[in-house]
Amino acid sequence: MIDYKKLCEGQEFYSAEYIISAFEAPKDSLDGCQLIYALYETGSWEGSAEVLYKKDDLFYYVSGSHCSCNGLEGQWEPEEVSREWVITTFDPDKKNLSDTERTRNSLARQAL
Repeated sequence: MIDYKKLCEGQEFYSAEYIISAFEAPKDSLDGCQLIYALYETGSWEGSAEVLYKKDDLFYYVSGSHCSCNGLEGQWEPEEVSREWVITTFDPDKKNLSDTERTRNSLARQAL
């Protein structure tokens, strides 16, 4: 099994508390959820984030991005996604994946 914390090593973003804070989401947003993965990648002045979690056997996906002027605040808009969407979107056998993408996709598949 892939270690989720190892995927996010060096990033605080894997904690529910940090995710909620960064997106300025309601404090109970991830209560009772299985956090499958959360990535926050930053460039020189911008960043992008994505979160996949499961609650009551349903999958939810959240993404956001920002420039240097703002952060992720106000972008917490969980979208319910199907099991089939997870299978198709997070195929760990796709070609040309980075190590991070391959690990992310494996984590998503393990949650099925």
